[in-house]
Amino acid sequence: MDIIAFGECLIDMLNQGDPLAFQGSAGGAPCNVLAQASKLGQKCALISMVGQDYFGDWLRAYIGSIGVDTQYIKTTNQAHTTIAFVTLDQSGNRNFSFYRKPGADMLLCPEDIPLSAIKNARIFVYGGVSLTKDPARSTLFNTLNMLDGQKVVKVYDPNLRFPLWEGDLESAKKISLIGMEYADIIKLSDEELAFLTECQSERDAARMVFDQTPARLLLVTKGAAGCTYYTHSHIDHLDTYHTKVQDTTACGDSFLGAFLHRILALNATAESISIEQISDCIDYANAAGAMTASRKGAISSLPDDAEIRECQKKIPRLCVAFPNEEKNRINI
Repeated sequence: MDIIAFGECLIDMLNQGDPLAFQGSAGGAPCNVLAQASKLGQKCALISMVGQDYFGDWLRAYIGSIGVDTQYIKTTNQAHTTIAFVTLDQSGNRNFSFYRKPGADMLLCPEDIPLSAIKNARIFVYGGVSLTKDPARSTLFNTLNMLDGQKVVKVYDPNLRFPLWEGDLESAKKISLIGMEYADIIKLSDEELAFLTECQSERDAARMVFDQTPARLLLVTKGAAGCTYYTHSHIDHLDTYHTKVQDTTACGDSFLGAFLHRILALNATAESISIEQISDCIDYANAAGAMTASRKGAISSLPDDAEIRECQKKIPRLCVAFPNEEKNRINI
């Protein structure tokens, strides 16, 4: 297995303009990441749980139809499949309302986890939504502890959804930071980085992340402003592409799925991968995210390799000011 992910598998109900007009689609950040990577040719599997209901049956069938292995998606009669109602503001940015008290994805237990499959995968992706409630939270931390010393690369996206923390922002911060303590690669938005570290400058925030985690690479996505990445010795920024935004749902997940696909294609070790290769992977991921933003929906909007490369060739970049000295090799 190339990529295996732990996390929510749910129904996104996207508003269609009228106040009560919604259209459903498959969603959940780990599911979206795998969908993008699978569309680009990677072998992927999802560890999740759905309800014993129509939505759960539909999700399992749909996810399987897009090439993601569903053998580790469990079914429960103790809760319904989670539903997220998504509305968009005038800029295409999202607001969420979750039906998850409880949701099936919260009920994953240690006996549901295929530990040997994770150990044998090349990449293990996990997200912050699974950390909002037990038993999924404890199950994920137990899984991460069991992976200590294993070769699988651990990739973390805090994916903060504040409504799921029910106003407890201190717990959101504390637990999300603990999630970072296991990760080799961390991807988060600039707003999430500022919230979690409380640092005044992004460089200080990156230094704090590297001081407190084993991470070798920090990806900071910034929407229309592209992505800044940090290693222990380098900072660089890559602008994204100038597509017309229709819907930002799954843009970050598309970015991460495409980035992981390109990293895997290099067949490089952490020690041998070059800064130029990382930059190329991020540019590819920026194009994937920009193409996703230009369409409505989540998984249905994810681009294939030809579309991503066409974007890179033909669509101009959005130019964002970035101090030249920041692009030099430095000590984080």
